[in-house]
Amino acid sequence: MQPHAIFLVKRFALLCVIEKVWKISGRRIQKKISRRMRNLIIVGTDEFSLMIFHKLKKTGNYNIIAFSEERSRIRFNKIEGLPNVPFEDLEYKAPSEVVLLLIAMNGTESKESRDRLYNSAKAKGYHFLTYISPNANVTDTNAIGENTIVLSGSAIEQNVRIGSNCIIEQGVHIEQNSVIHDYDIIRSGVRIVEGSNIPENSVIG
Repeated sequence: MQPHAIFLVKRFALLCVIEKVWKISGRRIQKKISRRMRNLIIVGTDEFSLMIFHKLKKTGNYNIIAFSEERSRIRFNKIEGLPNVPFEDLEYKAPSEVVLLLIAMNGTESKESRDRLYNSAKAKGYHFLTYISPNANVTDTNAIGENTIVLSGSAIEQNVRIGSNCIIEQGVHIEQNSVIHDYDIIRSGVRIVEGSNIPENSVIG
């Protein structure tokens, strides 16, 4: 047999083995997560992101598979033992069909990046987790938009609507009939009085 033919046979055999291993591995993963867990990638690696990671990990409701941040910001290839994937590569390495995203970046200086990454991922078809702390008192969780984070000790009364990509920090009290629009950040301890209408892109507190 010619060397080129031998090479092709060996390559075909290797591909068959890889395909078999992939299928077996895929079945195992699917069996593990399909009943109650979904794959999740946390976008952001600052202290706030890590805090959210540990809170989510403690719930056991999501299979957190990676962190992500923009390539120019990456300093470490792994965070908390998980791969840190360049945001620009997400659609190739973790397509929108198989993962949820949570863009968990805080701070006024990171707000622009958070909003930009949210809009970029949304345009690529990604869906987002809404995180509501089990220690928050929320009357209607369905009135809170995607990629919004509500931290512990917050109280959200009836007929309150909170938009997408917001952060409600610890101990916030939002009184009834109020509207928090998209891209807002409400800092710790702030009280939003009844009937308030907080404009989009606001930082309160």
